[in-house]
Amino acid sequence: MIFQRSTVCRVSISVWAAAGWVLLFLLPLAMVRPAQAQTYSEFYHFTSQDGAPLTSTLLMDRGGKFYGTTESGQFGTCGWVGMVYQLKPVGSSWVLNPLHCFSAPVGGDDGAEPLDYGGLAFGPDGNIYGTTDEGGISGGTDSFGTVFKLTPPPSACPTALCPWDSSILYEFTTNNPDGAFPEGNVVFDAAGNMYGTTEFGGRGDGAVFEMTRANGGWTENLIYSFTNGAEPQSGVVLDAAGNLYGTLPYGGLSYGYVYELSRTQSGWVENILYRFTGGDDGEYPEAGVVFDSAGNLYGATYRGGSGGGGTIFELSPSGGGWNFNLLFSLPGNGGPQSSLALDSAGNLYGTTYNDGRHQLGNIFELSPSGGGWNYTDLHSYAFGDDAGNPIAGVTIGPDGTLYGTARMAAWKITH
Repeated sequence: MIFQRSTVCRVSISVWAAAGWVLLFLLPLAMVRPAQAQTYSEFYHFTSQDGAPLTSTLLMDRGGKFYGTTESGQFGTCGWVGMVYQLKPVGSSWVLNPLHCFSAPVGGDDGAEPLDYGGLAFGPDGNIYGTTDEGGISGGTDSFGTVFKLTPPPSACPTALCPWDSSILYEFTTNNPDGAFPEGNVVFDAAGNMYGTTEFGGRGDGAVFEMTRANGGWTENLIYSFTNGAEPQSGVVLDAAGNLYGTLPYGGLSYGYVYELSRTQSGWVENILYRFTGGDDGEYPEAGVVFDSAGNLYGATYRGGSGGGGTIFELSPSGGGWNFNLLFSLPGNGGPQSSLALDSAGNLYGTTYNDGRHQLGNIFELSPSGGGWNYTDLHSYAFGDDAGNPIAGVTIGPDGTLYGTARMAAWKITH
């Protein structure tokens, strides 16, 4: 079977250049409070040779270093098909360390264009895991993405720039009904098994895969194939029982839905938790979902809602089913593309691609208050910024500082 990349309802990364001509959309003042005691700053600016755009949510280690991916770049610091990078604080500055440069289209076998919507992941062994959207060992037209692992060098690196060892755990090809084009992040269960999604599946639509350790390596198993143009962009999350949850932005040839996959003796079974109508509830949930401590799910849609710029929603388990609760409708032209972040106080944080005061994207906070939710625009991007139109989500530091990336810059918001 030969797969063709679908462009229906997908957002091209290149649209940021045209987004600056969008007219200002005034936020409903009664629903919004201004940011208070918040300071936005950009602590590292990427160059065209570093690679761009920045799509993956930052992964933070205990030492305060960040890890992420670039989808593409130019010859210089790294090849033009992307890299995995580390940002390390050195004094009052930050140093960019390319951990691995992908090279598949120019003779390599390690994959290409790591999108990693949702970000990289630390495995139980402390190594970094992720996916590439294209490329692989066989190269050419039979390569449809990889799952990779990066391992730090066995001894301390004597220089600031120190690559890590890269290994391909699995290559997706057309020779097996194993899926194609993994765009989202991967997650691990308590047993160390890995789960992720592919944009296309064994039957031509999206799929969820599981990877288990076997004989010193990894075995891939396509555990569920969706139908009707599903095309998942984000990965999945797990509950304590090992059930998987995610979103399909175009599932069922409709406005998308939130799903659960539960393991049974006969295989994995899909349960649709909520199907979007394209009305005030929103449409096209490209971002994934996150759990709170009470077992509620939170997510976002890219478009729709009363403001047109997507919605923020909650799904709460009730009586064997799930109740949908609309938390906020975002004004603008394009909402979150990556999952929300949830802090210990129950506040939600996210980014939008084409919302905010200038419809060039923003960073926002939703805080529970008196049975409702307060929306705060923490930072809106303006025309002329080298940052803007953020795709990656928000990472919360131990002290509550917010971190993320937007187009060509890494940013932070301090309280």
